Amino acid sequence: LEQSRGEVAPDVTSQRSSWTVGELGRLPAVRTEWEDKRWGFSVSTGFQYDSNVTVTPDGKAGAGSGDQNDLAWVAAVNVAYNLIERSDFLLRFEYDLYQTLHLDISDFDFRSQQPRLTASYGLTPSLWVGSQGGYNYYSLGDDTYQGEPYVLPFVSYLEGTWGLSQLSYRWGDDTYFSSPFTGARSGPSQTVNLGQTVFFPKNRYLTVGYQWYDENPDVATCDQAPPVGKCRSLGNDWQFSSNQAYVGAGTPLVLGAYLDVLYLFRSDDYRWPNS
Repeated sequence: LEQSRGEVAPDVTSQRSSWTVGELGRLPAVRTEWEDKRWGFSVSTGFQYDSNVTVTPDGKAGAGSGDQNDLAWVAAVNVAYNLIERSDFLLRFEYDLYQTLHLDISDFDFRSQQPRLTASYGLTPSLWVGSQGGYNYYSLGDDTYQGEPYVLPFVSYLEGTWGLSQLSYRWGDDTYFSSPFTGARSGPSQTVNLGQTVFFPKNRYLTVGYQWYDENPDVATCDQAPPVGKCRSLGNDWQFSSNQAYVGAGTPLVLGAYLDVLYLFRSDDYRWPNS
């Protein structure tokens, strides 16, 4: 969701805008202090409490018996480096690491690693086009859970010094390595996102947007949904599309802290429910 600075032509003087044009993301990192730097590094940590770590869709515990609540340590690391940085072009490498470690239920420790490369070109000082490519790797406990290469072209338009509009399309190819998804849920996914961000004085912002998502497993080969179709393909239960809308805001707090708030509403449409 985050992004940092994309340079623009000198006649665009808004510092907040210059950090976001040529980039993509739902929440603009308006508080990132990247001026005169080609690199960035951040570390965050904390604790989270989950009242039902192994919950299943019907609300029952998915593993073991007894209490399923647990406390987890959470840590995140982000590294970014601008390989090429000009007034009309940006090439950036980024790597994100996210880790949760539970005190008791270690089988549900989660780790994600996300290297990616973003290239963007300014057709004009206000209109940028670009693409991002990367690989998302996820593990759960001691096991590999999912791997996904993806490509994400995008268009960004800067409205003076007060706003930023972005349109993006994302295609990914998911491979699941753990049951029950192995051989059933793997396949392509698509995402279309349209967002508008408005900047306010003192590094405040408001963002709204709409996103469409579609997941179509390789083994979900049915052409017609029930009751017309009679197909019982293995991947049917994960063949779906979703529509979601979101609104978010951010503002500085005291002692250098920054608050991001995001509300998201999502509606999923499963073509073959409980097939």
